[in-house]
Order: sequence, then C-alpha cells, then structure tokens
Amino acid sequence: MTNTLSLNEVVRQTNEVVTLPGVFVRVNRMVDDPGCPMQAIGDVIAQDPGLTVRLLRMANSVYYGLSHEIDTVQRAITVIGTRRVRDLILATSVVQTFEGIPEALGSLEAFWRHSIHCGLLARHLASQVRLREPDSLFVAGLLHDIGRLIMFTRYPEYARRALEHTQHGAMPFYLGERREFGFDHAQLGGALAKHWQLPLLLVECIAHHHQPRHAEHYLQQAAIVHLANGLSTPTEEDRRPAAEQEQRLDPAIWSVVGITPELVEKTRRDADEQLDEMYQLLRGDLDQA
Repeated sequence: MTNTLSLNEVVRQTNEVVTLPGVFVRVNRMVDDPGCPMQAIGDVIAQDPGLTVRLLRMANSVYYGLSHEIDTVQRAITVIGTRRVRDLILATSVVQTFEGIPEALGSLEAFWRHSIHCGLLARHLASQVRLREPDSLFVAGLLHDIGRLIMFTRYPEYARRALEHTQHGAMPFYLGERREFGFDHAQLGGALAKHWQLPLLLVECIAHHHQPRHAEHYLQQAAIVHLANGLSTPTEEDRRPAAEQEQRLDPAIWSVVGITPELVEKTRRDADEQLDEMYQLLRGDLDQA
C-alpha cells in the first residue's frame, strides 16, 4: 500500500505544524551574507533569551573544550565563528521545535539520544580526516533521521507497516518506507531541509545518509554520516544488535571516508563520553518540564 500524498505535499503539511524559529531563519541568511557584520548577527540572537542561554551552555561545554569562559553571544561569535554559531543555533532550535509533537511510535528520548550520538560520531570522524567545519557534520548527524520522526508522528500507521517489512532482517527500514510511502525518511528529511533553506551540505547528508554515493557535491560528508549512523546507538524501533547494524554499512564506505575500522574505536569512545552531557544540553530542560 502506498501513500497517496506526494513528497512535496508531506513537506508542505509538515511545515504548517513544524517551523524553524524566526531568529534562526534570519541568522541563516545573515551568515551567508559576506557583508553582514558579526555585531548584527549577535544582536539578532540576543533577542531570544532562551536561545542565548542554550548557545552559551554549548559554547562552554566539553564539546569545544575552550580554556576561557564565553559569557556573551558576541564573544561566542568571535571565538568560534559565525558558521559554528549558526550550526549550534540550528541544533538547539530543531530539538526545541519538535518537542510539541506527539509520540506515536517509540520515544523522543531514544530518538534524540540516537541522533545526538550520530552527530557526535560524525563530528569526531570529520575531525579525524581533517574536514573543514566538523560542526556541520554534527548537525547533519543530529538531523539525519528527522524524516523518520515526521513519519512516526504524523503517519504512524504507514510507519508501523513499514516496520513490519523489516522484521527478521527482511529488508532495511528505508526500503520498507518506500513501499508504504513511495519515498523514505532520508528523502523526506532532505526535502524538508531544502525547504528550510539549510546549507546544501546538510541537505545532501540527510537525503543520502543511507546511500551516500548518490550525493552529488558532498560525497565524503554523506559517507561520514552513513558511517556514524551505522556506529551509533540504535533507536527503539531498530533493535538490531550493533554488529548487525555495522554489517549494513556500504562496504566501500571506509575508503570514501578515508579512515580505517581500527581508528574508529577512539572516535566511538570520544562520542560515548560526550553523549550524556550533549543530551542534557539539548534536551535536559525539556525532560524536566
């Protein structure tokens, strides 16, 4: 059975319920404008006190490991740069934005722990192979399954049938989605990211994290998110053992990323050590509410 809604229609309906904060939309445009002064970007961020607090918490966390405290938005922009600040704002904004939706299948906690773990792994992998802007890979990993969240919360019956196709390892989950929806969660997430006018790197990493060789411009980055997804803690809905998760990796992924399986173990340990703190930074206040 296939959903009668088109991919574009699902994106349109989702955007009516879930939209990014106006502050991020403005900052996103300002960062891409080479003539925009840092002071103006900081002034826009400072208009949202809650966002300012979350941004400073992350800037002062072990995620960056800075030796001096950052106590103002302007200081954060100066020290870590405008693009990194944009990445942090996007990360905190998306997690906050999706908090109001109902939990139809699985739990939001399990979903975000998997996503945050994937993001941390992607960031560490990017650093190991010396890619520029590893924070963008954190955001790509954090958002890689955003389409799955939409499917589970807005179309739970279709998602449940897609899960049934994957029982006993019959097929990967994203292929089950294609049977029921006509598209998979990666394609949906990529389409939503494009609709939100996120950077092309994020769009391609999200859209192709299961089939990274389909990425036209950011093959290595999409391959890193694919690898990070395979190494990260599975969600409640994906209960396959870790070893089986890794077996589903594209066999050519190691050469595309530029890393060996042996070097991945340190990456995994580093991400594991940061997972609880990053989860608390992004969702701790929400869990206590």
